[in-house]
Amino acid sequence: MEPEPLTFTSPEGDPVTWEVEAEPWHDPFERRLTLVVQGTRLVQRRVPRAEGRDREYLYDLLENEARMGARLLTRLSRAYPVELPRLMGYSLDEEEPFVLLSDRRGEPVTRRSGALLIAEQRALQASLFRAVRILSACGIVHRRIEPETVRWDGSHVQLTDLSRATLIGSRRLRLGEAPYACPAQRAGTGLAATADDLWSAGMVIYRTVTGRDIADLPDLTAAPALQPIHDVFSGEPPSAR
Repeated sequence: MEPEPLTFTSPEGDPVTWEVEAEPWHDPFERRLTLVVQGTRLVQRRVPRAEGRDREYLYDLLENEARMGARLLTRLSRAYPVELPRLMGYSLDEEEPFVLLSDRRGEPVTRRSGALLIAEQRALQASLFRAVRILSACGIVHRRIEPETVRWDGSHVQLTDLSRATLIGSRRLRLGEAPYACPAQRAGTGLAATADDLWSAGMVIYRTVTGRDIADLPDLTAAPALQPIHDVFSGEPPSAR
């Protein structure tokens, strides 16, 4: 890989140019970069020109990812959690806009479905609900917690893709599919709340721990390790705390 300059805006609003070595695009939307000086790995997410021409809403999703990332940085600057991706920079005004994020950790949780040890199951639950609690403390609802957006490194999750996140108290939009999106979110009724993410996290945990596909509410009776998350699916779900 030949080094190339990459110019963008830092989360603080300053112009920055880094020398990077870029891997081939993993798909039209994403590739990994390595900083030449420090060796730090990053992820660059963009909207390709052709894709943006046909689907203009992709620009809004990318801008929303930058906005939510900046909000997290403002509130978590002293102790940024491993469970969330960190915004490293953005460039939103060019022909192919992009955001830079900290590198991915672990692997998609789908690869460990039904194969976690008891200690790993408990660690997964604690880490994923911690991510939801931190988002809640920052006033954010992720809205797309599902197996494709949760990664696992054996100790902690990493919750990816904030492009569809919104603020607590915003009007719910119809978003997501069963079983991972809660009924109110699928219907688009009421206001976005942390309970939406708790439901989704609970469903991801159930699917990962048991390896079973579900269409609606999970049956937890055959999975004693999952009894603590029973209230997540009740009419009055607990708070993130």
